Amino acid sequence: MKKSKSSFRGKTRKNADARKRGSSFSYLKLPEGVEVFKPEPDTRVDMDIMPYTVTDKKHPDRDPDLEIATPGTLWYKRPFKTHRSIGAEPRSYVCPTTFGKKCPICEYREKLRKSDGDDAEIKALGTSDRNLYAIIVHDKKKGGKNKLYLFDFSDFLFQEKFEEQLSDDEKFETFPDHTEGFTLRVRFVENSFGGNKFPEPSRFDFVDRVEQYTDKILDKIPNLDECLEVLSYEDLKAKFLETVAEDDDDDDEDEKPKSKRNVKSKPVKDDDDDDEEEDEDDDTEEDTEEDTDTDEDTDENDDEEDNEDEDEDDEEPEPTPVRKRKSKVPEKPVKGGAKKELDCPFDHKFGKDTNKYDDCDDCEVWNECYAKKKAK
Repeated sequence: MKKSKSSFRGKTRKNADARKRGSSFSYLKLPEGVEVFKPEPDTRVDMDIMPYTVTDKKHPDRDPDLEIATPGTLWYKRPFKTHRSIGAEPRSYVCPTTFGKKCPICEYREKLRKSDGDDAEIKALGTSDRNLYAIIVHDKKKGGKNKLYLFDFSDFLFQEKFEEQLSDDEKFETFPDHTEGFTLRVRFVENSFGGNKFPEPSRFDFVDRVEQYTDKILDKIPNLDECLEVLSYEDLKAKFLETVAEDDDDDDEDEKPKSKRNVKSKPVKDDDDDDEEEDEDDDTEEDTEEDTDTDEDTDENDDEEDNEDEDEDDEEPEPTPVRKRKSKVPEKPVKGGAKKELDCPFDHKFGKDTNKYDDCDDCEVWNECYAKKKAK
């Protein structure tokens, strides 16, 4: 019997992979049998952060002199950058500069900076620092003793806190070693923002491992350099601009793509991103005329540009940017009447401190605060 060519061939598995990956992790490529670890609020998690063999010659942590994160060496984390709230259906995408490639979003942002563009949009188009880890979780509910996961979390809320609390501990020097390392005990508390609850790490401790690993475990650890999905320059540009396909009979080949995106508007908040943790925007920017990540001496230039961003005036031109809300922020009652007014959820001056603090990045009453400031 002749084997039929089903129309489903090549589709069902891809769909299953997409469902397994989930919209919140659109930039992760999960190896077979590996899931993403999502901690729950008010829990204590014992995890072993496992080393992987680095293959990327442009690993962000690379230090040839110390043989850190160079190809062929073992390292325990994969730093990367994301652009958030991109496209008609806001999602996060890996910034190509993570791998030393050019990024259309960074290039556009740089043009705005050089032309004294809208400060709010410039900041919104910045990158957020994150880290990817391969971890083994010791929790019967999470699959048993040696269940392997990928763990993706904000650098600001996890790695920085982790280093701040434990970098002075002598165990910090060897904790990720698979043969003589230590288990990391993390306490996650419940935090909330705009009515949405999320887990935030509050305390880190080293505890002795019940049993060390052998070299065989390294064969099971995924290559983190290959677990990040990076769109091509053109594909990311299309997502960013929400490009509308040109008519087939369009004779002008040089016509620029039509865009639904109002470049004077702030991108809406990315509902698919798991950054309910208040990530700090990384204003580091690459040079638009060359691939700056290929040079070793660009870090100083990036730092200088960061300082310039912090000193920029916070006055935004019209039209008023618009943000999408996930939930309403409680209003503050006004004495003696039914009228109500909003108050800053971060105890800043409502209608006055707009865009002066990092909290403003994800503020749910940003529109009202901005409008009140402009009305003065």
